Amino acid sequence: MESITTNRQQFTLKQTTAARFLAIQVSILKMPLLALMLAVTSFTATAETGIVRIATDPTNAKIYINGQRQPNSPEVVGQYTDLELPKGEYKIEAIKEETDYVYKGSKNDVFVSPNSRQPLLIKLTPTLTEAGKKRQADEQAAAKAAKQAAAERKKAAEGKGVVVKGKLMWMRCAMGQTWTGSTCSGKESEYTWQQAKALRHSFAGYSDWRLPTREELLSIRYCSTGVVKKTSSDGEPDSYCADGSQEPTINTRDFPNTPKRRFWSSSAYADGTYGAWFVNFDFGGDYWFNKNDGLAVRLVRSQ
Repeated sequence: MESITTNRQQFTLKQTTAARFLAIQVSILKMPLLALMLAVTSFTATAETGIVRIATDPTNAKIYINGQRQPNSPEVVGQYTDLELPKGEYKIEAIKEETDYVYKGSKNDVFVSPNSRQPLLIKLTPTLTEAGKKRQADEQAAAKAAKQAAAERKKAAEGKGVVVKGKLMWMRCAMGQTWTGSTCSGKESEYTWQQAKALRHSFAGYSDWRLPTREELLSIRYCSTGVVKKTSSDGEPDSYCADGSQEPTINTRDFPNTPKRRFWSSSAYADGTYGAWFVNFDFGGDYWFNKNDGLAVRLVRSQ
């Protein structure tokens, strides 16, 4: 009896499945022709499109495809704007407008194939706007005026006993000497390092003179035969002018009548509280010395 019941259930299931399949076939046959066409068209459109992944440099630019506005490119570098396009060729343009510049770039004859995903980076070329041209012209005029004013200040200052080297203005004479209009006269004064650091001096219309650093003082050393560099016995870097160099070891046109002796820098010796660095304009050497000893001083100021 159980076998008969099972066979009947299987037969009934087969009948039901067959009936459902037949019903589906009948419903398809009864579908309107337009609905069938739409279903086929939708499938064809999906099969005939591709993805173009657009990024621009600079970022966040307006995108146009065959003249039609699209979403902007991403603001974040490395990200893309994905656009789904039917199969075909396209002209893709990108524009970014700013106050001073307009950035433009394009890719012509971009072919989109079915089921494709192609990255596209468009590099934009900047062009000055009218506002940008005006700003640039104003900046150039201001820079020219500033350069001319600086040259006039330098010329006027040099007549007062100072010389400009890069961004630094130097006294042409050592402290204690007097500028005559063409040279330095008199004898230089001596200072301990603490006294030299504490100097407050008004000269040539400026009151912000200071003791130069070791590097600044070395920048006006002149070795006509070259510089010898080595490491001292205590491991410190050391340098001096090679044999046969002119003395004093400085440009005497800029710093006339410079005494051939040691000049303090503001740089303290790192391995102790008792020493500070100097430059010797006798042979061009630089090393450290006891802060309590008396050395010559030349002051400098930053421009």
